[in-house]
Amino acid sequence: MCNQQDIFRQTEGKLYWFYEAERKLELLKAKANRTHDNRLKLMFLRNEYREACAYQGAKTQYVAERVQGKKSIYSNPIEPAMEAAHELDLEILLLWERMLNLENRIDKYEQDILAIKHAISYLAKTDQQICQYKYKHKMSFDDIAKAVSMSKSGVRHRRRKIVAFVYNYLNEMI
Repeated sequence: MCNQQDIFRQTEGKLYWFYEAERKLELLKAKANRTHDNRLKLMFLRNEYREACAYQGAKTQYVAERVQGKKSIYSNPIEPAMEAAHELDLEILLLWERMLNLENRIDKYEQDILAIKHAISYLAKTDQQICQYKYKHKMSFDDIAKAVSMSKSGVRHRRRKIVAFVYNYLNEMI
């Protein structure tokens, strides 16, 4: 069975983890947005290639003729564009898979941080500031005391109360 000091450390570790997870969540969302934008650009480019192929196909009626394994003088100019469009299709598929992977990771992070986020939202504004300064910005007690206009011992006392509240809130959730 854990003693009070172990419980305090574990809960404090969860608070440090929470702010780190929030930062990672922001980075994952930005990465997912960039991946989505890149996918849309490639889809637009692929559609442009296909339109060009369709236009060239209607304009010229040459077909690819192979003579002893090599293209004849009647080669089709559409083939390279169609190959490029096919390569774009593969790249778009890879980006789609990457987006799904990122969205799954984002969902997992959001679910994992939800309980702690709710617990912090029930704290008083000053306690929320102390929590951010201590666990997000990793400030010292002296710096936190100056920032919230409180004594150093007052900040330490509030921190103990914050950690106890978060611990109790998380245990009620179970």
